[in-house]
Amino acid sequence: MDDRFDRQLKEDLARGPLTRDGFDERLRRRIEERLDFSRRAPRRMLLSAAVYATAGMLAIAAFWTGVWRWTGTERHSADELAMPVHEQAAVSDQRYPAIPDGQALVNAEIRSAFLIGLRRDEPNPEGAGVISEYRTMLIAERDGMPQVVAEGSGILMPFGQEFWLIRALRDGKGGQRLTAAPAEMSAADGGVPEESGGEGDEPGTAPGGIIQEQLLFAGNQYVSVRQVAWEAGTESSAPRERWWVKNVTMLTAELSGSGKPSSEEPHVALFELIPGEEAGPAGEEWAIIREPGRWAVRYPEESEGTDGRRVWRALPVTLPPAVVSHDRLDLGWDEIAAMDPLAMDAYTSPAGDLAALVRSDALRVVPYRLPDAALRTLTVSLDENETVVMVQWALDRYVDSWKRQASLWLKPDRVRP
Repeated sequence: MDDRFDRQLKEDLARGPLTRDGFDERLRRRIEERLDFSRRAPRRMLLSAAVYATAGMLAIAAFWTGVWRWTGTERHSADELAMPVHEQAAVSDQRYPAIPDGQALVNAEIRSAFLIGLRRDEPNPEGAGVISEYRTMLIAERDGMPQVVAEGSGILMPFGQEFWLIRALRDGKGGQRLTAAPAEMSAADGGVPEESGGEGDEPGTAPGGIIQEQLLFAGNQYVSVRQVAWEAGTESSAPRERWWVKNVTMLTAELSGSGKPSSEEPHVALFELIPGEEAGPAGEEWAIIREPGRWAVRYPEESEGTDGRRVWRALPVTLPPAVVSHDRLDLGWDEIAAMDPLAMDAYTSPAGDLAALVRSDALRVVPYRLPDAALRTLTVSLDENETVVMVQWALDRYVDSWKRQASLWLKPDRVRP
């Protein structure tokens, strides 16, 4: 603008004497414009400087805000990775709310996977009682529908930051005890043998007697064990039945097996897990068993029944998340019956996307919030003598970790026909 004004002024001066005392109207207007521009220029410069300074400060603030948010996110993710496996449900519930009841979403996906542990009981071929076999399946999404992605013998149980493998060890005389170890250690040792045929009393067998142990429940870090002992090891002798809840570490080879007095049997008393039960009817001896839709507590009465067997009563308490991290059935029994009229029990995912329906002859896994759930339902055959003893859930990014580890510890060649 300055060059154009000067050039026009020189052209006017070159045309001759100026009018009106040296000024004409056009020249006056241009001079006034030049003066007005000179007065406004400093203000514009100050305004521009202020704008640039403010923009710079905002850019710096945005940079540091981004750094803070990024480091905060990284720290949050690191904290989640350090969580025990059984706490992941609470984290995923906060980030990914469950699908509302009764709502099917076209673009929904399967976020959940679960380990299911099964016990099969058979008559003892060597005498009294029963012998139990165990298997674990990991069921997760593959090709848009739930599938069995890993399977093997034993109970593969999430415990803290690792997995433990629970196996049944026979003593060669009709007895059987439960033993557990980290899955990595079991694999390094070639696995826990199903049966040992040595002479004499094996660890966990009372001298001159037989002890059989059955797994009733496994979850997080606890197991419930039924223990039956025959003093003389014959069918004619009256068995002694005990039910214990233990930390899984109490099933290690050094601690497993008994025949000991109850005061010496490694176990966890109910009041250690549920405050206020010190004076309750359940004392040191109790059990976790499955009722339709929930895990429940049983305890023995002091007196025995008319047939000499102990009488077990239900205790109306809620097991804490440290024992059962997710024990809520998110479907009504009318909804379950609509999906499968033969279902006797059911489990639902914390994410509200999968239902595991248990029948006498099969397990049906239904992605019940998807509009085409019937086409994506998985059916797994069950033996008539099989019982569910464990259901543990994984959500979202934990699923891939479980898939990798389950493929290491669960091998198809370990599953008995």
